[in-house]
Amino acid sequence: MITGHIDHQGTYMPFLERDVWQRILTWLKEEGPSKEDGEYEIDGRNIFVSVSTYDTQPRNERAFEAHREYLDIHYCFEGGEMIEWVPVQTLTTPTTELDKEKDIQKFKAPEKATSILMTPGTFTVVLPEDAHMPKIQDGVNSFTKKAVVKVHMDLVR
Repeated sequence: MITGHIDHQGTYMPFLERDVWQRILTWLKEEGPSKEDGEYEIDGRNIFVSVSTYDTQPRNERAFEAHREYLDIHYCFEGGEMIEWVPVQTLTTPTTELDKEKDIQKFKAPEKATSILMTPGTFTVVLPEDAHMPKIQDGVNSFTKKAVVKVHMDLVR
């Protein structure tokens, strides 16, 4: 997992040397804020983005999720939320089978996890080794407008 702010690219620049990262950051800064809710392709099914606006929920109404073929980049445009994180191997109670078509499996939330506050301009990169639980109320904002960029792992290996 990597987390940061889009305006502090110097901090994580070595990670961004691949063209794929610059394309994503450019889309998030220049195109993303004006997009309506929906799905947008940056590079076909290799890189695509889901923009959504929603009400956040109490932690006990959410579930952890993990992916195998794609990494996620969660990016907050407006509002805010909490995302919780744990290493996927620590989750022992799946609540769904792996959906290979959607590349998602859900798990029961553990009692404790690392919390990440998402505010406008912040991002979190979630790798296949990372389980995460987004859309959690942050105690301040009641809604979030965000993008989740899906990047096929073949592009970053």
